[in-house]
Amino acid sequence: MKKIVAALFVLCFSVILCGGLFFEKHCDLYPMTGVVVELETETDSVVFEDFNGNLWAFEGIEDWFVGDIVAAVMADHGTRTIHDDEIVSVKYCGYIE
Repeated sequence: MKKIVAALFVLCFSVILCGGLFFEKHCDLYPMTGVVVELETETDSVVFEDFNGNLWAFEGIEDWFVGDIVAAVMADHGTRTIHDDEIVSVKYCGYIE
């Protein structure tokens, strides 16, 4: 019985510590600039290309046009790869003819 109680205690304690109740995942924000390259009307998405050639998309094509410059705030989710980064916000910054 003591072994079962001890095992449950260790299991609960490890879930609490590793599950994020005491520690938050470190996430940094960074700026990104890009140019709108496509408007997807079926999904109401704006696709823009950053200056490294990566494509990103966000919803809401209302006032966006191909060639518009996008300033985005990105969240890196605490990882070294950009493939899981998320767009936090976007702003219009002009256009390229």
